[in-house]
Amino acid sequence: MYYREPRSPSPAETRALEMATHLAGIAIERKLAREERERLRQVQADLAHLSRVTTMGELTAIAGARDQAANCRSSHKRKDLPAVAWGAMTPTC
Repeated sequence: MYYREPRSPSPAETRALEMATHLAGIAIERKLAREERERLRQVQADLAHLSRVTTMGELTAIAGARDQAANCRSSHKRKDLPAVAWGAMTPTC
């Protein structure tokens, strides 16, 4: 509060300042809470994306291993292998 001469604020002015300070505090808390919610939403979105990418990577690795095993099996014919029980053999490519 500014006055032409030095003096203390009146009780009504003091109450008005207290109310303004209280409202400013509420506004600041809401802004900070809104920013924190947005930050958490972004972290959640980043984690969801990472989870999808990781899952796709795992599925790709599984599919690649499956395809490699299928190619390996098809490149080895039983007639090309020695007389050993087929189930006991694990062909490597």
